[in-house]
Amino acid sequence: MMRASQARKLLALEERCATLKAELEAAECERNTWREKLREDVIASNGVLSGGVKLMCTPVAGRETFDLKAYRQRYGISARMEPYIKQGGGFDRWTVKRG
Repeated sequence: MMRASQARKLLALEERCATLKAELEAAECERNTWREKLREDVIASNGVLSGGVKLMCTPVAGRETFDLKAYRQRYGISARMEPYIKQGGGFDRWTVKRG
């Protein structure tokens, strides 16, 4: 049987994760701003070594994707296609918040 202390511990961890996520998102936003500022110079220089920091930026082309859900809705899936369709792993979705 679950104890109140266990539920409170899980809640505290969920709140800590939310705080860290917000901090991470802010840091990623600032990092992306700096990357955008430095991008052209770094690419043009084929890499930069400055203050003991090596910077490189290699543009990578986008990749092609296939929207299986849209295709399935529009055309259905033939038996010949079934062996090539892979299902990803599932996961548990949790909701933990102050009551």
